[in-house]
This record gives sequence, structure tokens and C-alpha cells, in this order.
Amino acid sequence: MIRARKLVDTRRVTDVVARDVELFDDVEHRPPKDDDDGELEVLPDGTVSIPLFEDEVVVSKQSVVRERVLVEKVPEVETYRVQARLRRERVDA
Repeated sequence: MIRARKLVDTRRVTDVVARDVELFDDVEHRPPKDDDDGELEVLPDGTVSIPLFEDEVVVSKQSVVRERVLVEKVPEVETYRVQARLRRERVDA
């Protein structure tokens, strides 16, 4: 039987490294264009345009079923006296 195990050696190091950072120079607020799609944009001069969103309350009206009314029908026979003139046509050959 062969056994294998993994060993990890660690040591603490301190070193000086260079990193590139970008600082912002100016912040400008602009209203959105009519056809603004809300996506992040990088303009040709390197400026980043970030869209800011807000929630708007939209009130709408929609018909929904609130309840049903069941009406039960009971058959009933009523008699009426009527007067009429009846006609009947026929052909004699």
C-alpha cells in the first residue's frame, strides 16, 4: 500500500510593489439622453459615464375578479291568455 500526503510550506514576506491607480479629476452630472440605454459607457476621451437609477411610482388600473355571484334558477311555468290572427297559406293544383 502506498500512502501520499500533501505538505504546504508557508513563510511571511514583506516587499514593495508598484501599482497603477486612476484618480478622478472632475465629476459632472448630466441629464440622460432620450435614447439612453442605461449601460455603462466609456467615452472617446477615457471619461467613464455611469448611469444612476431611481425608482418611480407608476400607478395603473387593472380590472381583476374580486368575487363571483352565483344565481340559481328555478323553472316555473306561467300561463297567459293571448289573442292573435293566424294565417296559413296553401297551394291548390
